[in-house]
Amino acid sequence: MGILKIEDWIIYILKGIEETAVESLRLVRRINTELGLINTEIKEKLPKIYSKALIDLLFYEIYTKTVYIEKGLKVTRKTASSYLSSLEKEGFLVSEKIGKERIFQNKRLYDLVKNEV
Repeated sequence: MGILKIEDWIIYILKGIEETAVESLRLVRRINTELGLINTEIKEKLPKIYSKALIDLLFYEIYTKTVYIEKGLKVTRKTASSYLSSLEKEGFLVSEKIGKERIFQNKRLYDLVKNEV
């Protein structure tokens, strides 16, 4: 009887791992789809600032700051700030002032992850 309980427990744990893996894969696929859509939209709407490196930075974390763009793209603070402002004007980002700093949220990525949790 002890062996049966251990086997049941192992099966229960493995099913939990499987369900988590399936859900995680689904989320990754949705994020990849969204990344592709935003990539195309930014390329069309903001071709002067578009780069794969910029898109990668926007999807590295849900939130970004001017300094992240500045360092990630090796551009001036003014250029990084201009990029983020342009992205916000086009609706790709939403900003919020926290203390002295402005934080930018990739709203579509945030909504995607929030809806999966």
